[in-house]
Amino acid sequence: MKTLKRASVSPTYVGIDIGKAQLDVAAPRLSLRVPNTAEGCIEMFAACRGVGKRLHFICEATGSQGRTLVSFLHAHRCKVSVLCPLHVRLFAKATGYLAKTDKIDAGMLAALGRTLHPKPTRKVGAPERRLREIMRRRQQLIFQQTIQKGQKHELFTKELRESAENVIRAIHAEVVLLDAAADAVINSSSRLLAKRDAMCEVKAVGVLTANRVLAECPEIGRLNRRQIAALAGVAPFNRDSGTVSGTRHIWGGRTHLRAALFMPAFVAARVNPVMSSYYQNLRARGKPSRVALVAVMRKLLIHLNHRARLGEIAFSGVKDKRG
Repeated sequence: MKTLKRASVSPTYVGIDIGKAQLDVAAPRLSLRVPNTAEGCIEMFAACRGVGKRLHFICEATGSQGRTLVSFLHAHRCKVSVLCPLHVRLFAKATGYLAKTDKIDAGMLAALGRTLHPKPTRKVGAPERRLREIMRRRQQLIFQQTIQKGQKHELFTKELRESAENVIRAIHAEVVLLDAAADAVINSSSRLLAKRDAMCEVKAVGVLTANRVLAECPEIGRLNRRQIAALAGVAPFNRDSGTVSGTRHIWGGRTHLRAALFMPAFVAARVNPVMSSYYQNLRARGKPSRVALVAVMRKLLIHLNHRARLGEIAFSGVKDKRG
């Protein structure tokens, strides 16, 4: 007796162009604009349910402007892919979408979904999202503090120098508060705490580095070595053609994550025996110092990914024993 297999229903891709005030939505037999608010998301979702059963939403990464939409879709257990704007624009040019309006962009995002079938973006938990906000704010303040320290030496009068000192002290006090807030967030999550403790066992990696890496890469510990290197933009890509073997270059990736790895890699190349030996071998082979340092960044990140995986395994083991 033959058994009939249930035909799989292909997903209906919905493109959403995110603006500061509104969302432009495009899907088969659907085109609408709604406010970029919780009420607008409800209206959009109700309209989209009439065009398909398996909905897969496609949008670009727009920072805080898309937070309400993505949180709403994840809360309703919908598949949503948040894509790099550069990749989206390259797809648009390659497929003839040369004009650019909000409505056209929404339709182009839906076409991208039907063509490329992008993977859904993993839901980021509340502690991870909060940690990223804190660490991004901390980096903003550190940048302002560096500016004030540089300007202080250019000021002529005592009053102006004291003004700069007051600003520097105020920024330092805020940074201390943010560090305490980051610790509170991590201590509230046993998973994050286990990952951070595991990463801090690596020589040249301290609490601040671990906090920044966890903030910028919540996926750490769940990816393989190639995926984590490409995610950070520290994986070298070939530039070969015919008999010509070009110089490999890194490309793309998360800028904030690379910034979090630069100084730890710089220190690790000097104090961490494994990283130092690796760095010196690259220099002995004629690699420029910056190229060798990026290679150390990649090796360090891969090792941190392994340590984070061990931390997650330890967390799961403790959780199972308690359960």
